[in-house]
Amino acid sequence: MFKTLEARREYDRQYYHKNKEVKKEQNKRSHLKNKEARLKQKREYYHENREDILKSHRENPIRDMYGSAKKRAKEQGVNFNIDSKYLKEIWPKDNKCPVLGYIFKRGRGHPIPTSPTLDRLIPERGYVKGNVQVICNLANIIFSNALPDQVLAAAYHRKKTVDKASLEAIIEILKTIDERTIL
Repeated sequence: MFKTLEARREYDRQYYHKNKEVKKEQNKRSHLKNKEARLKQKREYYHENREDILKSHRENPIRDMYGSAKKRAKEQGVNFNIDSKYLKEIWPKDNKCPVLGYIFKRGRGHPIPTSPTLDRLIPERGYVKGNVQVICNLANIIFSNALPDQVLAAAYHRKKTVDKASLEAIIEILKTIDERTIL
């Protein structure tokens, strides 16, 4: 019937556009009808392959980071144009958080302070190239919804109120923060 694969694809595209609403309704009914069976199959697969799945997630944090960011972007209605290749490019070469210096390490099933996370430099711009960096979860929590001056103000306040034993460590951190804000 069709001379080339491209001709078949063009026919399929035209058919889909002519019958878009009908196809959507058919897919929706099929999805609802088979929902329980699909969920059962997913649970069984996960149960049978749990260790391999967890190992895969531990060994490939970029895939998880990408998928989670894409989902959050859709939920929050912000731009998204990054891909796994870009995340590999911006991943710190020494596998350490550029803010706090921690070696990235992920928790089992939940984030921990050293877990790698994506930080949006300007949150309103979304997950777009040039607006994201890979930092540890603790640094991302510190930066969340705060302007640089607010982070510094909080750090200086904390510096004044902590006991003397930990004061030296905070001063070292503040010195690096001061250097970054000058640049």
